[in-house]
Amino acid sequence: MAAPMSNILRSWKFSYLKSVRVICRTYLSDTYSCDELWNKRLEAKSVKGINAKKFGIGIWNKCDEEHAVQLLDMDLFSTKVNTLKLDEEYIAKEVIFRFRHSQCSFPIKDCIVHSIVRGYIEAGFVDRLIPLMQDKDQYGLLPDDQAMCILLNYLLTEKKYAEAGQVAYEVMLQEDYNHILKNMLALIAAVKHFTHTCTFKRYEPQQLGDEDPQYIPKSVITNPYYDDHFDIKDERFLLGKTLYNLGKHTQGLDGTLSRTLQLIGLGLYEKFELANQLLTSWMNDSSLDTIVYEIAIEKYEQYLEEAPHRDPHKAEKKMGEKTIDDEIELLRLTPDEKLDCIQKFEVMKRQLKSKSGTENDIEKAVEDFIWNQKLPKYEETDTQILKKNYEKWMRDRERKFEVATRRVLVADVEGRVQERLEVLQERQELLEYFDNLPEIRFLQKYRKEEVEVVEKQEEFVQAPGERNIKLKIKKK
Repeated sequence: MAAPMSNILRSWKFSYLKSVRVICRTYLSDTYSCDELWNKRLEAKSVKGINAKKFGIGIWNKCDEEHAVQLLDMDLFSTKVNTLKLDEEYIAKEVIFRFRHSQCSFPIKDCIVHSIVRGYIEAGFVDRLIPLMQDKDQYGLLPDDQAMCILLNYLLTEKKYAEAGQVAYEVMLQEDYNHILKNMLALIAAVKHFTHTCTFKRYEPQQLGDEDPQYIPKSVITNPYYDDHFDIKDERFLLGKTLYNLGKHTQGLDGTLSRTLQLIGLGLYEKFELANQLLTSWMNDSSLDTIVYEIAIEKYEQYLEEAPHRDPHKAEKKMGEKTIDDEIELLRLTPDEKLDCIQKFEVMKRQLKSKSGTENDIEKAVEDFIWNQKLPKYEETDTQILKKNYEKWMRDRERKFEVATRRVLVADVEGRVQERLEVLQERQELLEYFDNLPEIRFLQKYRKEEVEVVEKQEEFVQAPGERNIKLKIKKK
């Protein structure tokens, strides 16, 4: 009886471990992040004795006095961000903010941003990093390609698909699709967010109250400008534009899957006229046996029917009353334009269905695409870059630290020498006092004495009748 029970337990154990391995599967290998070399930086002389909390508060106070954060101080602090506790993260946030508004923060140093990203991951508060990345004007965090890959891999492994989707938006906003591995990770992050965590809630403009608006005088009135990129507020549009661009630019992606992602993305992005143009060009391409998957046709039709339209006869607001939401409203289709798009799509839909694929699980399709790629080949390239960067960043930091240390020592010696010279000068004057006594008495006898006379002068009377008296000093 005991033997069969032990076999059952052993079998259950192996099944459990196997399931854990599947759940914890990472897209990047453990060697990608070069942890051994990365941790070696903590052993350097420049950072070994630094307490991140005290050092950060010191930078904060110094910045309040000098209105600047020095580049070396920020480099040292970013290296130790990973040692901060959750309730101390506000120190890092304030220091990053002050450094962003210092002159020496331009151009942005990859070594600092990379250290901040990895430090936040290791410290366990990645959820507080993403808002800082999104607010580029105030914090200026633009991670390099390798830092983006490490961040995306961590979020995907932890099944934080909503946060991974936000990082994928940042990849899209930077419009740099040359890094293949980053594109793949951003694509699967966007697809998983689309499949599991996106709420598809529309952005609602802020409604003004019933109170009369307050007008502020301006010398020049400018119309609000909506760039349809960094100004996007609706997450549906962000996700749609991300799916469209990553589906279009990710190297090696299957043509049918690429077109499927582009069509779904344009539907979410509500660029229906562009989508219909692409569909027409794809259908006219006789070399395509399968244009898109059926799920793309269903999703696009759904988004087209649900899309709100604008009133073309609505009175235009005055120049001073326009907001960016009014500019967003102008990009929506009119009822006639929407009807035209629907009719064109209905004409194409029958032919599309005859040349559509049966795959409806785009998450699985993207997963299969990634695992079928030669990821170790792309990892090897990034690993060499990381090793080279880590060694260079450590050398540069130690060199700057030695120069700064030498400068402080020289300034300290010069200060002590100056104090000694002042003491010697004072002693010399005392020794020569009696030799110069006749000259001193001569100057005292014939020098004109200065007499200070204080006069009270009434300038004006302040309400409610208090007298404002100014003391005026005259010299005779």
